Amino acid sequence: MAQNEDILEGLFKNTKISIYDATDSAKDNRKNTGYDFSEDLMRKNLSPLLFKNEYLANFINLIQLPIIRFINTVTTLRVYKSYTVKKDYTKVR
Repeated sequence: MAQNEDILEGLFKNTKISIYDATDSAKDNRKNTGYDFSEDLMRKNLSPLLFKNEYLANFINLIQLPIIRFINTVTTLRVYKSYTVKKDYTKVR
């Protein structure tokens, strides 16, 4: 499994989080922020039998990041539709 992580290491370029994003929400006291599904989205929604096959498990881990980006893009589109919110606002549920 460690070899697969090395192979996938520069595959998706824009995964770096900006250090300036922390200043936007430094004093936010948010409750009910929602569930962070970015780590185990596929593992929670697919059958455990699929993960017993090593090749299929590696493929599922490979496509997890693009699927998470598709889901996050929907929230970005919702923000662009609202003119009262900044365009980089990511706290939409």
